Amino acid sequence: MLSPYARSVLPALVVCTLALAPCGAPLAQGTAVPDTNYTFAESMVTMRDGTRLHTTYFVPKKPSAPLPILLSRTPYGAPGAGFWPSRAYPELHAEGFIFAFQDIRGRYGSEGTFVMQRPPR
Repeated sequence: MLSPYARSVLPALVVCTLALAPCGAPLAQGTAVPDTNYTFAESMVTMRDGTRLHTTYFVPKKPSAPLPILLSRTPYGAPGAGFWPSRAYPELHAEGFIFAFQDIRGRYGSEGTFVMQRPPR
């Protein structure tokens, strides 16, 4: 049995939930569109000890000269083809940077054993 308080609050909670449910639906329906200014590529980069790390690249389609590279290693998963460098890094995008994201050892697509905060060699 529900208490009198629960019986009075429950209908209001149901109405609020139903009223707010459509607000999130348009966001869930959209799909990520890749940034049209960049070419996406993936590869496995071999380290000195033979461990291969999953790496994704975003290279400008029309490079005018040798370009700087931003390399980011992450334990949270390298972004896929739906990533937008122009939105995430607008200043670096304007400068024509190449973006490279790499999964650390033992995480997501990379080989090896995951050790957080490995001591430097």
